[in-house]
Amino acid sequence: MLGGAFWVAFLRNAMGAVLVLAVFLLLDRPRVAMKKAVLCYLTFGLLAVGGFSVWYMVDREAYLRFSGIATFPVLGIFCCLMSRGGLYLSLYKIAVGVYLLSVCVCLGIDLSRWGVGGSIWADIVIRFLFISLVLLFIGKRFRKIFFKNIDFLQAEMDLFSIVTLIVSAAIAALAAYWPDAREFSVLRMVRIFVILFMAGTIQYLIFHLYIHLGKEQRLEAEKQLMEMNEQLLRRQLEMREKAEQKAIKLRHDVLKRYLLIEESTKNGDMDKVLEYLKQYGEDMESRKEKPICESRAVNGILSIYEEYARSRDIQMAMEVHMTEEVGIREMDLVALLANILENAIGLCVDSGEAERYIGMSLAFKSHKMVIQCQSTCGLGISKEAFGDGMTKTWKGSRSSVFDIARVASRYNGETDFRVGNRVFYARVLLNLPKDGETWKKYG
Repeated sequence: MLGGAFWVAFLRNAMGAVLVLAVFLLLDRPRVAMKKAVLCYLTFGLLAVGGFSVWYMVDREAYLRFSGIATFPVLGIFCCLMSRGGLYLSLYKIAVGVYLLSVCVCLGIDLSRWGVGGSIWADIVIRFLFISLVLLFIGKRFRKIFFKNIDFLQAEMDLFSIVTLIVSAAIAALAAYWPDAREFSVLRMVRIFVILFMAGTIQYLIFHLYIHLGKEQRLEAEKQLMEMNEQLLRRQLEMREKAEQKAIKLRHDVLKRYLLIEESTKNGDMDKVLEYLKQYGEDMESRKEKPICESRAVNGILSIYEEYARSRDIQMAMEVHMTEEVGIREMDLVALLANILENAIGLCVDSGEAERYIGMSLAFKSHKMVIQCQSTCGLGISKEAFGDGMTKTWKGSRSSVFDIARVASRYNGETDFRVGNRVFYARVLLNLPKDGETWKKYG
């Protein structure tokens, strides 16, 4: 490992810590303000560098044997605690940092041996140049790409991918810190760099794989939104036809009242005229529709489905307490309500029951939103019917219960679907942001 005094080891460890911590910080959204985060990273980095350097001087053999692997948990725990991102994404970033550190060590040791006979200062210069190029590349190019796709990565990364990344980083660390005499040869150097190349390729492929999966999810969500908009437009057209029929009837009633008032006026019967006008005013007041809630988007969709349910002879009762700003995207809320109500109306229509009913409630409590719906359903509907996340709805179309669960999962929510006594129960719980910010994922 080229050896060296305490301060040489301190310098090498400092450069390694700068590489790993800087890579993580450049790709991270810290829990605290950036200035405070930088101060915390500097303080921890100095402590870690000092500790590793003392270890090097006290027990060099153990240091050479275990320092590479020890870097992962020591720096990883600190970085994960400082990060505002998810655990899997934090582990991915620390794995990238450890991998780059392993490449840096191998380049410094082997190139200095190959070119200048194992000079300590050549090793340090090579490491410094490599670290500078890596940080410049991440800061100027990769950081922008990473943050552009960070939501995809955070949503799609799972335990399998993280285990794969950690294994690849561990392979790279073992290649760099393998505790033997490490006699130099070109063949050995090539073999080590092939291993590092393969480990880096694994990380690169996983990075792009989960970006691709995230984009597919986004396209699928947009497709479902378009289908939902098409469904809503269809419902609006149906309601518009009924509104036109009501308008025709209203014009007929107005003409009839006008003729009655005209006839009474000619006869000088003003009491009759006043009575007709009073009846007309009361009739207009009764036709005036009150808004269901303050949110225009939610009020619009609930009004559409309320009218649609009435057209299918389904009684519908709603209790909604909602303002304009609730910390959830309108499209997500509309998708939830539309899926729930479309499914409920479909179950009522297919139930074959004479009396059909839908009850809907939406409430808030402690930064949580609870949506509950109960609807009449037939005997053929059982809990097992929802095992695949799908239920048949009116005219054979399909509404995905899975879509409801997926929207809820974006807000760390829960869903519950049950059937009992010919009633289908749907319950959705959403955890809303506490800072008043709206949800921005896939936005």
